[in-house]
Amino acid sequence: MVGRARKITGPYLDAQGIPMMQGGGKQLLSGNSRWVGPGGESVLMQLSGQDIIVFHAYDAHTGKPALQISTLTWRDGWPHAALEP
Repeated sequence: MVGRARKITGPYLDAQGIPMMQGGGKQLLSGNSRWVGPGGESVLMQLSGQDIIVFHAYDAHTGKPALQISTLTWRDGWPHAALEP
């Protein structure tokens, strides 16, 4: 889930201004029929603007984890994963 705050102590809000403590937050990654449980994200922000997100997801058929890499796009200052698992 994605939210942000002006202070480290919060409150953290989503893009619509809904506090995350009250159910706000935008889901950045979600599973699908092939890949479940995406998480453990790391982001590489590059000077070229071609930012990437690296995370793991589990193969729904074998249960084995796999490394996933996706580009990030930014709209109105909020991240969007270009490819979901």
